[in-house]
Formats: sequence, C-alpha cells, structure tokens
Amino acid sequence: MAALSGGSDSVAQLLALHDLAAAGELVLAGAAHLNHQLRPEAVRDEAFCRDLCARLDVPLVVEAVPVADLAAEAQVSIEVAARRARYAFLERARTSRGAAVVAVAHTADDQAETVLLRLLRGAGPRGLRGILPVRGTVVRPLLDCTRVALRADLERRGQTWVEDATNADVMQPRNRVRHELMPLLAARFQPAVTRVLARTAEVVAADDALLESLADAAASGVVTLAPRGTVISTVALERLPLALARRVVRRAMERLAPPHAPDLADIEALRAVCRPGGPPAATPAGLRVERFSEDAVLLTREAGTIAAALPSRALPVPGSVALPELGSGCRLTAERPIKALEEPADLRRRLIMKATVPLPLVVRGRSAGDRIRPRGLGGSKKLQDLLVDRKVPRAERERVPVVADATGRIVWVVGHAVDADVAPSGGDDDVIVLTFDQPAPSGSEGS
Repeated sequence: MAALSGGSDSVAQLLALHDLAAAGELVLAGAAHLNHQLRPEAVRDEAFCRDLCARLDVPLVVEAVPVADLAAEAQVSIEVAARRARYAFLERARTSRGAAVVAVAHTADDQAETVLLRLLRGAGPRGLRGILPVRGTVVRPLLDCTRVALRADLERRGQTWVEDATNADVMQPRNRVRHELMPLLAARFQPAVTRVLARTAEVVAADDALLESLADAAASGVVTLAPRGTVISTVALERLPLALARRVVRRAMERLAPPHAPDLADIEALRAVCRPGGPPAATPAGLRVERFSEDAVLLTREAGTIAAALPSRALPVPGSVALPELGSGCRLTAERPIKALEEPADLRRRLIMKATVPLPLVVRGRSAGDRIRPRGLGGSKKLQDLLVDRKVPRAERERVPVVADATGRIVWVVGHAVDADVAPSGGDDDVIVLTFDQPAPSGSEGS
C-alpha cells in the first residue's frame, strides 16, 4: 500500500512501486490519499490522485478528515493532529486492502531536516536517530533518495505532481529549516549536508537500538509493576550507567501513558527523587513520583489524590468481575474445577488456593481494621501496616484489590500478600485459580 499526497515524493514512490509490481517484485495493494480539509487546493490534490491511480490502474482509498476540528478538540497543533489522523487513516486503508505494510514517501531530505530540528530542540540519541525506515506496518523505502533525484526521475518520465503551497510558509519550523538553514549549510559549510545528516541518523539509530536492548535487559532488575503504577528500585537504578538509567526511567514513565512525552528534564526530575537527599515527590511529564525508602513509586497525575475505595463486588466461582476503577479491561477471574497445579512464585497476578475456601468470594477495597495472616509471618498483620511496608503510596492504598471469603477472612491482597492457610496441600486434586488482569496502557509514536 502506498501513501499518496500528490506531491513529488509520493508520486515518485507510487511510480517506483508500480514498476516493481509490474516486474513481479512485489504486490501493490493500492494507494491511500487523505484529504485533511485544510486548504482549498485539497479538492484539486484529491482529483489529481484519482486521475493518476486510474491511469496506472491502481486502487485508491480516499478519506476526508476535518483535521482542524480534531486539533481543537484534542488541544494540539494542526501539525500534530494531521500526523495522528494521517497514520490512523493509513492503517485503516492498509487493513481494508489486506496489505502487509504501507509505504510512506519520506526522503533523505526529510531525514536531514528532522535531525536538524531535533538537534536544535536538544534531542538525545533517540531523537537524533531521525525517521526510522521501518516502524510497525509503516515502511519508508525512499529514505536514501534525495528530493532532487526523485524530481529528476519524474521529469524524465514526463510525470507532473501537485505543490502544497503551505510547504513554502517559512513560519513553520520545518519549512524554515528546509528553505533557509539547509541551503545556508550547503553553501557555506558542507555541500553534501543532506547526505551527511542522513548518514548520522543511520549511525545513531544503530547505536540507539543497542542501548535500547541493554535497557530492556536492565529494566527487569529495576522496575516492577504494581496494580496502578510502577515501582523503581532506587538502589538498582543507581548501579546502572547513566545512559541506561535514563532509558529505564523513560520507559517506566512511558508505560503510564503520560499527558506528554517525557523529555530529559522530566527524566532527571524523577531520578532526583530516587537519589538519597532528593525531593520526596515530583510531577514529571504530568505523572507523580513519590520516594519510599529505597523505592520510588511512579503514579499517574490523577492518582496523586486519595482514591476512593473499591466497592464490594461478588466474585462468582467460576466467573469474573470487572474492576473499572483500576482502568479499562481490569478484572479478576476465578476458575474451577481445575486439577491441582504447582503454585507460581509470583503472586502479583495469580493465586492458586484450596477449593474448600468458603464461598462466595468478595472483591473489595480495604476496610478499617482489616488484618491478614501472611505466609511465613506466624501471625496476623494489619493491612494498613502491610501496605506501608510494601511501599504502596498512600494515594493508592484504597484501590488495592482485596479478596475475602464468605467468613470475611482476607485470602489475597492482590499483588502483595496471601493468607497462610489457603495454599493447596499435596493431596488436593481440585483448586480454585484467581487471576488479576490489568492491561498496560499503550502509546504510539509517529514521524
């Protein structure tokens, strides 16, 4: 599938893919054109794309989206709203045509401009890697091609294209880089500036990929997930090299889908809370982080106030109960009858218990005076003290799910403790399995 705006880059890409399809090198499922409804010329651009695809006998998917309205609703810039709308549309078009990928016509010039823009904004390796050649189902086959070379090919073919008048507006930062800064650098410093910057992005991207893989491995010893947040071990974080520590922190923040992407200042604000003698709390990137002894608990901004306790809900066995207060898709599920299984060591998400536990089960938030007899303690403990010892922030203690049996005994404090007497014995051939599901928030990036 080829993205087609009608501009020279996308037209050149469509013709190249059409040639490859004719040679049997690939299957061209079609083209996709989005009318952003931002310019009077948009009707002309759409008509041009329809005529071109009709001549090439390429199926064309067209949609019109009121980008200005979307920007106003989301309170973002026109550019951000347009990018979001464009990639969402391309994914719909790709799916509708059954294509494996969608090709976007970014060039070496776009890559160089992106690197310069991000450098001027103070980007690190993640930003300076520029536009990635492959990102999910989006591919960019022209990243090694310059705009001059593509237009020369179009002229050789006798193929026209349409010009977007807004590309000449130097009030836009990218256009200012394109029309003023790049020509200056080429004339006064480096004639091959486009190639040099594109090559730099390629080198940085390779280094960044390696650091990301190392950060993935390091995060397992630093970050753990709690029912509504992320716990970061400050001791383990401090042992990491600075480059990895910053990446681990950034990933922990991104998991919570912050209102805006965390920058270096946000990352350093969180790291400051993690250091001895640092501030006890901060709100980087619209999230909240609080320091508790040797751990820092990262919360969403909305969780900074005391949360209302979870209401009491019956948990059928077998069956499930939704816990919408903890996020979309959160639920507890009970399964029975199930043959006895070896109990997993990690009780954050799963509990296997005796089938003789008095039913029905109830899922609720904590109550005053709640106690539990945790395994290995040899006695009971106040639930309040347990959650303090487990470094659960005060704002989140009311939303920790508690499972109680028909007698009122707490059998499971989800993610934290289990009653000492509910574990199945070696002779049990029937058990109840409780599973806590809390889908992690997801985000996406576009270029």
